[in-house]
Amino acid sequence: RAHDSTHTPCNEAIVHPGMFTHPHPRTVAIIGQGDGAVLREVLKHDTVEIVKMIEPDRTLVDVAKKHFPFLSDCSIISGSTECCYDDPRVELIIEDPIQWFSSH
Repeated sequence: RAHDSTHTPCNEAIVHPGMFTHPHPRTVAIIGQGDGAVLREVLKHDTVEIVKMIEPDRTLVDVAKKHFPFLSDCSIISGSTECCYDDPRVELIIEDPIQWFSSH
């Protein structure tokens, strides 16, 4: 069960080591993770200009936005939007990630 107090540290651990290792992360690809929590953590980095989120399941995104909005809540991130998916830096791509990378 997703709960903010346990879910956030897990997603921080997934995102921030790689983001802090790169000297100036501007473009980020997220594969899957359609609940929006990884997206939220990526958008905390003010160097990020473009996020391509490749998610094969539109239903997962829609259910997470409706029932677990705290996972994609970017309201406390300066320059972002209330919902991370609405941030202008984000491009949500509903497609099989392997097919998407093969054609790009």
